[in-house]
Amino acid sequence: MQSTEKQLRRVNRTTLLEIIVEQKKQIEDLQARLDAAEKRLATRNVTVDLQNIESWDAAAQFLKQACSADEAEETWL
Repeated sequence: MQSTEKQLRRVNRTTLLEIIVEQKKQIEDLQARLDAAEKRLATRNVTVDLQNIESWDAAAQFLKQACSADEAEETWL
């Protein structure tokens, strides 16, 4: 429920309590979704098809890039 400050001044305490309870439910839902997303990110795996890699150097370079991308993403969590 989106309300302006002027509208909030006009509502009674029961209505304000209902708004707070609804916001708490929304926060809990978002926190649960965030926790689930963080778990999925933590369990990511990298699979390398060695038949399509030209050399071990190319495979190592690929893995370094993948790890660097993971570290960059972690700074945003």
